[in-house]
Amino acid sequence: MEFKLQNIQTALFIEDINNINIFNFPSEEKFTFFLDGQPFFTNVPIDAPKDIPRLILQSKNGLYKCNISFSRVDLFQGGKDLSLEDHNKKTISFIDYFIEKGASINRIGFIGTFLSEGFDESNSANYIRRSFIKDELLKDPKELNIGYNKRRVENNIEFNHVINFWGGDKKELRLQIDVNNVPTTKKEKDELIFILEYSLKKIENIKECFPDINI
Repeated sequence: MEFKLQNIQTALFIEDINNINIFNFPSEEKFTFFLDGQPFFTNVPIDAPKDIPRLILQSKNGLYKCNISFSRVDLFQGGKDLSLEDHNKKTISFIDYFIEKGASINRIGFIGTFLSEGFDESNSANYIRRSFIKDELLKDPKELNIGYNKRRVENNIEFNHVINFWGGDKKELRLQIDVNNVPTTKKEKDELIFILEYSLKKIENIKECFPDINI
């Protein structure tokens, strides 16, 4: 089955971002070459939850968006000709920036959303039922969504593999793969790079093997 990458998201979970003046972020040259749009500073109370974005950056062409809060940084990418590897490199530049500023990163999430079109069945819901559900009581569903999480330890780091896929009465199926580490203590740069590389490989592997998923 051939999947086309629809959008990508990486999330960095940062413990002590309060020690960094994130409002200077738009002037950093390493990011302005792709986050070149007008920055937007959200008007939220100082005591609002930490995960609400305080700063939103985006590219002029609409392909990139970055939300920065007091607890996490989310980088989104959409459009045509997406590359997980290119997105990975841009995420590493964020890691370098926050490590240089003395922040502690304890968790990374890497999410890829894919679309596949064209099935022998009348619709993608039937394809999911035939591939994953053997109970004939669930015959000819109009819509069918399946999601689950499997954990695995690699290099002494525990990972979540959150897989969601859904189909309906059209011949298209959406697959979302979210690989992230279970947060514990501050991660060193080499550990963060390993988490990114492991997540990237797992997303590619799961996508290529679907529906035969082996974690």
